[in-house]
Amino acid sequence: MLRVTVHSASQIAAADLTGTSDALVCIQVVDHGSRPPKDFQQCKDERRTSVQKRTRNPRWEETFELPMPAFDKQLLLSLWDEDSGNMREMFSYKVWGGDEGQDEVWG
Repeated sequence: MLRVTVHSASQIAAADLTGTSDALVCIQVVDHGSRPPKDFQQCKDERRTSVQKRTRNPRWEETFELPMPAFDKQLLLSLWDEDSGNMREMFSYKVWGGDEGQDEVWG
């Protein structure tokens, strides 16, 4: 098993009119070279954190256990804002598991 703990984020973008965001993280195991999801619905079967409402410095302290990925897979975490009506938009993402174990960052 692969254990992933999502601790926190700091100074994320203010996506809401209140100057804050309603942040959550989607955790996925993806094929090497995959791009992050364009639509949150692609995260529906994956692990995701709870929503931290009205903050720019969310704290989750949530741990997830995933099946150990194959060597050709990467771990992708994407940070989303949840808006009213369950609409969501992605802020950023981070990928671990490059060819030589290096971190990769897109976008």
